[in-house]
Amino acid sequence: MKTKINYPAIITFYVIAIVLRYLTTKTALLNVVPGIYFKAILQGIGPAIGAIAAFTIFKIKPKLTLKGNYKKILTPLLIFWVLPVVLILGAEYYIKQTISITSVVVILIYGLLEETGWRGFLQQELKSLPPFLNIVIVSVLWFIWHLNFDFTTSNLLFLVILIAGSWGIGSVRQYPFITCCISFSLA
Repeated sequence: MKTKINYPAIITFYVIAIVLRYLTTKTALLNVVPGIYFKAILQGIGPAIGAIAAFTIFKIKPKLTLKGNYKKILTPLLIFWVLPVVLILGAEYYIKQTISITSVVVILIYGLLEETGWRGFLQQELKSLPPFLNIVIVSVLWFIWHLNFDFTTSNLLFLVILIAGSWGIGSVRQYPFITCCISFSLA
């Protein structure tokens, strides 16, 4: 059964996400907000607010889950929470010889806010598209949302990383066949 794509909901989500991203990163709006950590969280809140608005306005039942396609939460918990914490703390210790739990918490909250919009809403709304097209559209919109318009090598590499991230996270979220193939090939 093919589901119809709700373009007005997607446009609403994306306009809110882009406007909030622009206001929080390209204007002085957050200059009155104390603390760099709270400012960082606010810079990533647009996709979550856009998704909540689209869910509410268009009466879309959210299909948000921390488990993805897994029966138990342990695997995604290890992949999306424990592994990033270990990598972030390891990199920070390697570079600065310090460990900041606050930084890790902020990064995880920021990521959760982004993923609520990109995977929890947008990728779900585009699920009737072929998986590759879904991933490319989400990745390009995610890239544009970051407001990186210089076509430098590092920004193009960032786009490739976003495509890989959309594929990987989306595999756990939506495409059990792809996840199954990855798991099988790594075994």
